[in-house]
Amino acid sequence: MKTKITLEFDDSFKETLINVLPLLKKYNVPATFSIVSNFNKKELDGLKIADEKDVQKIVGRGHEIASHSHNHVPLAKKKIISLTNLKYFLIGNKKDYLQILFKSLTTSNQISRISLEDEISLPKKILDKFYDVRSLTYPGGAYDKEVIEIAKREYDSARTTERGINKRDTNRFKLKAMLWNKNTSSTEAKKWVKETIKKQAWLIEVFHLVTDKNTSKYYYSVSLKEFEKHLIFLKNLEQKKIIVIKTRKGIVKELQKV
Repeated sequence: MKTKITLEFDDSFKETLINVLPLLKKYNVPATFSIVSNFNKKELDGLKIADEKDVQKIVGRGHEIASHSHNHVPLAKKKIISLTNLKYFLIGNKKDYLQILFKSLTTSNQISRISLEDEISLPKKILDKFYDVRSLTYPGGAYDKEVIEIAKREYDSARTTERGINKRDTNRFKLKAMLWNKNTSSTEAKKWVKETIKKQAWLIEVFHLVTDKNTSKYYYSVSLKEFEKHLIFLKNLEQKKIIVIKTRKGIVKELQKV
């Protein structure tokens, strides 16, 4: 497997679009934007999210869109906490990770089977008007066997929030990722890329709010300056060791279909 890097933007906040689309164009970098398909849902976490015109702009710029469910609700009763994520808790900022872990364990989901079908299937029907959507991003990383069962009927792949890189034995409906947050620096992200090159694997880097403002209260905010520094780093490597791709390009024959 040739080393691949994918940049994904979850929730597609309007502020993020305003800030990153010009930079992606400047450095000629493709990306994937996970879209909440209920366009009547104006905000997530108090931040405005993409509408239909924004989706048209994203696609018009040559980027990919993915489904992020219809209403951005947890699709499973509980989030799966992996040993990989536990490792990062032990070596990372424990206070921040404890807050996320608590939220994951205390967030229940009483979604019915019919509602679950709609949350996964409706986005495909709605977003296909703009782009042939092939992938699903689990809201909050929450999934279970039933969610995967439905997702397989609609998509080619689905992404979790389990930390790690994707190798030949990765299940394409349990794709791993490295999530940027307010504590992430371009220096740290370089280490992710170098590890991926060493293992000749596929790294999915996930962003939420990319901003030039001070948004330290939002855990998944990323400095616009740090984001651009990382883009420059990727472009300098691209011709030699890596290829920056959209999510659908990463679903190659080597990945498990089960």
